[in-house]
Amino acid sequence: MRGCVNYGEVVSKKNCAGGIAGYMKTGCLINCAGFGNISSSDGSFAGGVAGQSEAAIFGCSAKCRVNGAANVGGIAGEGNDIINCRGFAVIESGDERTGAIAGSCSGDFENNVFIDSGIKSVGGVDGISYSGKAYPVDYSYMLKLDSVPDEFGTLTLTFIAGEETVGELTCGYGETVPESRLPEIPPKEGCFAEWEDISFENVTFGAVVHAVYKPFVTSLSSTELRQNGLPVIIAEGSFTDSDKLTALSNAGSGYVDSDMWTVTLPDDGRTVHTVRYLSAADPKKAAVTVTENGTSRTVKTETDGSYLVFQVS
Repeated sequence: MRGCVNYGEVVSKKNCAGGIAGYMKTGCLINCAGFGNISSSDGSFAGGVAGQSEAAIFGCSAKCRVNGAANVGGIAGEGNDIINCRGFAVIESGDERTGAIAGSCSGDFENNVFIDSGIKSVGGVDGISYSGKAYPVDYSYMLKLDSVPDEFGTLTLTFIAGEETVGELTCGYGETVPESRLPEIPPKEGCFAEWEDISFENVTFGAVVHAVYKPFVTSLSSTELRQNGLPVIIAEGSFTDSDKLTALSNAGSGYVDSDMWTVTLPDDGRTVHTVRYLSAADPKKAAVTVTENGTSRTVKTETDGSYLVFQVS
């Protein structure tokens, strides 16, 4: 097989998942390239070019993520002769025999180089790098080699919400991508969304980033409590799980028979919020005054159990 190229994702339930060949007994692979992610969900022998090969692999390249139980490699999960190959792979899983070039190699392996992205360092073959045989090189050095495919020079972040690709970002090796460059996530009713928790600092490999939708948090409570253990302030809204309500007591303000609080809410897009206040006094006799932008006004309240309920902007 000569000059074959794969861009598609390959998923195998059992053994032998490869970008070009799953299992190869005879012949050879020459100048082939695998750019699709490879995984064996319940098996071993996974590689960017070949899963398991008893034949020779010459001058092949792989840029992909590879997963499997054992014998997991950037070029081959298990190989025989592997010569003059170029690896730029992330070995995401593998219990034993993993390598940026091959999980294991029983024959000759010469002049194989790979980029250690730093995401999960696994060595050249079975966790060990060998000078002149399977060894790491700098990214800039790799790109200067004549046999390196153009795909090695591009790092792409693909952003997906549900089944929709909402954006792609191309960045340089080692670049930090600011949050301002991330695409907007399409809204979903009743939910807030955020991109999954991955680091966008010092990017050394492309990635598919998925949007995570979570139901809105419908109320926030103050950490300040009354003697009965109930929160002083509760606010209703459409909040995220990282939003917080702060309520600071202005005790000792000089006002007689007053219970004063400075309350701050995160911006959830609403212009009016319903607030519940647990008065220190008898709620039937208490009045609530709200001060906003230096102007004070007494607000209309309703009683709900022990709480006074009112609305504020």
